[in-house]
Amino acid sequence: MTSEAVFTERRAPLTRERVLQAAVELADRDGIEALSMRKLGKELGVEGMALYRHVRGKEELLDGIVDAVVGEIRTPRGGTDWKADMRALALGARTVMLRHPWAPRVLVDRKEIGPATLGHIDAVLGILSAGGFSIDMAHHALHVLGSRILGFTQDPFNDSADPRPSPEAAVQQAKALAVHFPNVGELALDDLAWRRVNLGFVSAYVLVRGGQAAVVDTGVGGSSGAIEDALAEVGADWSAVSDVILTHKHNDHIGSLADVMELAPDALGYAGAEDIPSISAPRELTLVGDGDTVFGLRIVTTPGHTPGSISVYDAANGILVAGDALRVEAGKPTLPGAQFTEDMDEAARSGSRSSSGSMT
Repeated sequence: MTSEAVFTERRAPLTRERVLQAAVELADRDGIEALSMRKLGKELGVEGMALYRHVRGKEELLDGIVDAVVGEIRTPRGGTDWKADMRALALGARTVMLRHPWAPRVLVDRKEIGPATLGHIDAVLGILSAGGFSIDMAHHALHVLGSRILGFTQDPFNDSADPRPSPEAAVQQAKALAVHFPNVGELALDDLAWRRVNLGFVSAYVLVRGGQAAVVDTGVGGSSGAIEDALAEVGADWSAVSDVILTHKHNDHIGSLADVMELAPDALGYAGAEDIPSISAPRELTLVGDGDTVFGLRIVTTPGHTPGSISVYDAANGILVAGDALRVEAGKPTLPGAQFTEDMDEAARSGSRSSSGSMT
């Protein structure tokens, strides 16, 4: 009688890391369009449903593989020459992206950012900080480096799918990030938070960044209490208000200016040059125009509704506050009413110029 040894091949256990590695290899070989849960399961020798224990679906799989690819980028540590470190990181990142040519266009669509991507962003910010960049300038440089060198633009605060958290929650999230990603945490704390003050038929806006605040328009007379409540909701008070921006001279937008500037004794006031002579303020107002920046917001001149109408544009968040230079009806930008507008032709030119922003 002959005994026969039977050998059973032991398959490596299925893990999230193994699933992601196989998915990257499949995308590299056959293209990202070929990647599916069924094909990936076949590649791993399992039923497609077995993968759902490790990734909840195709979207989470895509999140995972782009994070795995970014994790391949080597980060210089402890260098004394920030330019050399930045060059080494950029060249390394470019090499990785060329090795996985499908990755840049997948990465740009991802709304969830994994730990490897956060680590990469933190490293870039750290190198730029060592080179003397402010956190705001480093944020801008991060986008330039992403789009021009890596072939993608990724932001650690992409909120296109979900509403922004409250400022209080955002601060807590930033502090949690800072434990492992100190530079990203600093950037998060420096991020600009908006709060609309609904005053019925008009609005004022409170903006908070770090420990400072700005107010855009002050509403009708008696609105300072509602603005104060909005400041309190974001953990600020009048002493934090450094800037008050007025979009135009009409009383429903400047009616509480005197109260607001008295309550915020250190605040500077700003308005368009042509409107300033018509605005009564307890302190001298500073004229602003195209290209000026106040509180990190770009000023855009939008005359027509009044000669000195201005809008403020938050480029990072794609938000334009246009006062009454543009209105929003049924979700679409429209021109202001003719009965309250001094020059409709000029208003139309201003509207076509600025309506590409997100209307507020």
